[in-house]
Amino acid sequence: MVYKEILKKLELIESQLDDAYYSIPEYQSTSDALSYVDSARCELYSLRDDIEKSESYSKEKNNKNFI
Repeated sequence: MVYKEILKKLELIESQLDDAYYSIPEYQSTSDALSYVDSARCELYSLRDDIEKSESYSKEKNNKNFI
């Protein structure tokens, strides 16, 4: 799997996590659920940033076949 495909999948996961986060009502009883979903979003953002900063990603992105 190439970086482009991984980033597309991460984008899909990010969208799903955003939907989950904003669909949970803000009550005292749901604060843990909101926290877990928000933590997952933060980890995903960190992973995406690490991939985009990697040398291999830069090399692949500079390849003419990267779209």
